[in-house]
Amino acid sequence: MRRIKLSKLILRNFKGVKDMEVTFTDSTNIKGDNGTGKTSVFDAFTWLLFDKDSTDRQSFEIKTLNESNQVLHGLEHQVTGILNVDGKDIKLGKVFKEKWTKKKGESSKKLTGHETLCYVNDIPVKQSEYKDTIAKLIDEQLFKLISNPLYFGTNMKWQDRRDVIMEIIGEVPVERVIRMSSKLSSLAPLLADMDIDTLKRSIAVKKKKINEDIKAIPYRIDELNNSIQLYDFNAIEFEISQNEAYIQAVEEKLLKSSKSNEPFIRLYDLKNKLRQMDYDLNVERDKQLREFENKAKDLDYQVNRIKRTIEDEAVRRDNLSNTIKGIESMNEQLKARWYEKSNEDLVFNEEQFVCPTCHRAFEVEDIESKKQQMRDNFNNGKKNNLRKITEEGVCNKKKLEDYEKQLHQLELRLASLKETLRNEERKRSEAVEALNNFVPSITVVNKDEYEEVKEQIAALEASLPRLEEEGEDIDSLKVKKSELYKSLDEYKKKLNAQEENERIKRRIDDLMEEERVLAKQLADLESTEILCEEYTKSKVELLESSINSKFNLVKFKLFNTLVNGAIEDCCEALINGVPFSNANKAAQINGGLDIINALCGHYGVEAPIFIDNRESVNDILPCDSQVINLFVSRDKPLKIENVESEALIEGCLIKEWGLWHID
Repeated sequence: MRRIKLSKLILRNFKGVKDMEVTFTDSTNIKGDNGTGKTSVFDAFTWLLFDKDSTDRQSFEIKTLNESNQVLHGLEHQVTGILNVDGKDIKLGKVFKEKWTKKKGESSKKLTGHETLCYVNDIPVKQSEYKDTIAKLIDEQLFKLISNPLYFGTNMKWQDRRDVIMEIIGEVPVERVIRMSSKLSSLAPLLADMDIDTLKRSIAVKKKKINEDIKAIPYRIDELNNSIQLYDFNAIEFEISQNEAYIQAVEEKLLKSSKSNEPFIRLYDLKNKLRQMDYDLNVERDKQLREFENKAKDLDYQVNRIKRTIEDEAVRRDNLSNTIKGIESMNEQLKARWYEKSNEDLVFNEEQFVCPTCHRAFEVEDIESKKQQMRDNFNNGKKNNLRKITEEGVCNKKKLEDYEKQLHQLELRLASLKETLRNEERKRSEAVEALNNFVPSITVVNKDEYEEVKEQIAALEASLPRLEEEGEDIDSLKVKKSELYKSLDEYKKKLNAQEENERIKRRIDDLMEEERVLAKQLADLESTEILCEEYTKSKVELLESSINSKFNLVKFKLFNTLVNGAIEDCCEALINGVPFSNANKAAQINGGLDIINALCGHYGVEAPIFIDNRESVNDILPCDSQVINLFVSRDKPLKIENVESEALIEGCLIKEWGLWHID
C-alpha cells in the first residue's frame, strides 16, 4: 500500500492569498467564512500536482486581483508542498510568473507572456521532468477518484464509473454463471470463443438475415410461378405427330400428284378427316386425364405444405413451452429469495457499541439511538431488496402471461391444422383412387360418322389403282409443306418449355424446403436469444452481489430491467436505496468515502482526501487516508485545527454505527 500524505502547503500570491503556510496531520480542519480561501488551499494543491484547480479546470485565475477586479502585475505566484510518500518527504514547488520584455527603441517593458518554473526538492527541473515525477507518485485520474468524495458519484459518466467498478470486481467466469441454471449449459460451447455480448450481436445479425431471406422467398416463388408457360403439352405432342404425318402425306402427294386423280385426293381428304377426329378424341381424353392428375397433384402439394407448417409450429410450441418453464423456474427462485429476504433479521454486535480505544461502553441512550438508526437502515435496505425482487417477479409474470397466451393460440392453430390435414389427406386419397380408375367419357366425335370414314378409307384403298405422279398443283403442295414445317417448328419450341417448367417447379420445391429450414433456424436462434437473456440476468445477480460485498454503505445497481424484460447496462451508486445524485450532502460525502476506501484497497494507494462543506456532516466514515476538512464558519482569517492532537488532549475517539467522532 502506497501512502501519500500532505505535510505542508505554502501559498504566495495565489488566488488572492498573499502568504499562507498550512501544516497538516492525519486529520486537519480548515475553517473560515466564505471568501477567506478554504477552496484556494485545495486549488493550490491540485495546481501544484496537475496544473488544474479542484474542479478540474485547467484555465482558472491564479493571479491576485485588486478591488476593481484588475490583475496586480509583477507578482510571482508560488505554491510549495511537502508530501510524505511511504515515510519519505518530497518537496514540490511551482512558480507562475509574468515575462516582461523591452523591445529595441521602446522606453518601457511590456508583458509578453508567462512562464512556470518547477522545483523538486528545491532543484529546478523541466516541466516534463516535473510531470514525470508526479506521474510516478500517482496517476491523475486515480488521484481525483481517491481525493474527492463527490468525484466518482457526480463528476464521472456512468460508463466510466462502471468501468472502474468492473475493474475492481473483475470478470465473472462463464462457468460460474452457467452453473446457476442447468438450462444455460447449452450456452457453454457458444461462449467458449466469444463473450455474451458478441454472441447476442451475432444472433441479432443472423436473425435479421434469416428474416430477410424468409420475407423474400414468397416473392421469389411468385416470380417463378409467373414464369411457368401454361401449355397443353400433350396436345402439343399430338399436334407434332399430326404435322409430321401431314408432311409425310404431302410429300407422298408430291410424288403422286395429278389433277385427274380424284380417287387419290378423296382418299387424302378422308385420311385428314380421320386424323382430325383422332386428334379431337385424344385431346378430350387427355384433358379429362390431366384434370384428375392435377387435382391429385394439388392435393398432394397441399398435404405436404400443411405437414411442414405443423412441424414448424410444433417447434415453436416446444421452444415457447421451454421458455415458459424457464420463467416459472425463475419465479420460484424469486419467491424463495423473497421469503429468505423477508425472514432476515438484524443481529446486533455488541462490540459496535464499545469504544475501540478505551473499551468503555457507550451511554444507554446513545446505544438505543444508534440501534434504532441501524434498524431503520436495515429495514430500508430490506424493503428495497423486496421491492426489487417483486418488480422482477411482476415483470416475469407479465411475460409469462404473454407467452402462455401465445402458447394457447399455437395449440389452437395446431389442432386446426391437424384437422385440415386429415380432410386434405382424405381428399387426396379419393383423388388418387379416381385417377387410378379413370375412364374417359368421349362426346366430341360421332361414333357412327367415325366408323363410316374408316370404312370409306378402307374401300378406297382396296379399289384405288397404283397411279403415277401427274396432274396435281405441285406449287400449292410445296407451299402447304412449308407451312406445315413452320407450324411444326412452333410446336417444338413450345414443347421445349415443358422441361423448363419442370426445372422451375423443382426450384419452387427447393425454395419451400429452404423456407422451412430457415424457420427452424430462426426458432433455434430465438431460443438461444432467450437463454442469453437468462444468462445476463444470472450474471447480473452475481456481479451486483460481488461488488456490493466490497462496500459498507454504498450499494451499486449495475443493470436496469426494461418493460419488455430486456437488460441494459447502467451504474448507479445507491445510499440506503437512494441514488447518489438524489441523496443529501452528508450521505453523498459518507458514500464517497466508502467508495474511496474500496478504491484505495483495490489500487493499493492512499492520498489526501479533501472534504468540502464538511459542516454539513455530523459524523463521517472512518478511513485510513489523510483527511482535510473544509468548514464554512464565521472565522476570519482561516482557522487551522489539528483534530488528531485535540482528540488526544480532550479524550478518545469513539465509533458509533461505524462513524468516528471526538468525545
